Formats: sequence, structure tokens, C-alpha cells
Amino acid sequence: LYTHVSLSFPETMKILFTPAGRGDYLVPVPLDADWFSELPEYKAFILQDPLALTAASGDFYWQVHRARKHIRKETEKLTMPVLIGLAGQDPISDSVKNGEWIAQIPSRSKTIIIYQEARHILEYSSERKNYFRDLAYWLYWMERS
Repeated sequence: LYTHVSLSFPETMKILFTPAGRGDYLVPVPLDADWFSELPEYKAFILQDPLALTAASGDFYWQVHRARKHIRKETEKLTMPVLIGLAGQDPISDSVKNGEWIAQIPSRSKTIIIYQEARHILEYSSERKNYFRDLAYWLYWMERS
């Protein structure tokens, strides 16, 4: 929901003031492969990925904005069990703000785990084994509850 990465002011204004359905122009995705993983083998994979998103339409960015706004507005409805894994070294997501938002979720079963050494993609981090272990344990526990 909360990120450190944002678009430039002119790009943001163009998205905000373009009528819905008319945002078929492309806006570069301001992301760097180093932001996703601290491990060289995964950074290489990300750099070579032919499906990597390098640009998105103005309409896409507008829908992301609307989705974030909707989720924040509907926070009180999130009563199901929640597991959130946050990367402690995430240059994309704002783990502090996201953690504060998660703390507001009314779910009685809420688990937040911070993987201190990880960057954005937990599965591509040095903490991946811990993440998968924690996920399996949480799913096992949820199945038994």
C-alpha cells in the first residue's frame, strides 16, 4: 500500500487529469533490479527477464491509486487471518507505514514478520528459507484452527 517509489510530478498530474479510459500512453516503471534482491543470481534473473514490466499505461497507474485508496477505506472489513511478511531492507515498499496500517486491521489472527536482511521480493532474498518455513507453519496453523 505504501511505497518509497513514486512517479515524477508531471507524470502524476497527467495521470490524474486524463479522463478514465484515455490513459493509453505509457509511463516508465521507476524500478531498479537491485531493489528486488540482494542476491546476484536473482538480480541477474530480474535483469534478463523478458516479461519484466518496464512501462505501464496511465490507466494502470490510475487503477493502482484507486485500489490503494479503496483498501485503506475498507481496512475495518479485514477480519480474516492475515500473514504479512515485510522486507527489512525494502527500497520499494515502506515497511514502517505498511506495518502501521497492518496494525490497524481488526483481524484477531494477525501475524507480521519482518525479514531484516531481505529486499523487496522475499522469495528472492537470503531470507527465503525462513520465509517459506514461516509461510508453511502459518498455513499449517490456520488449517488446524
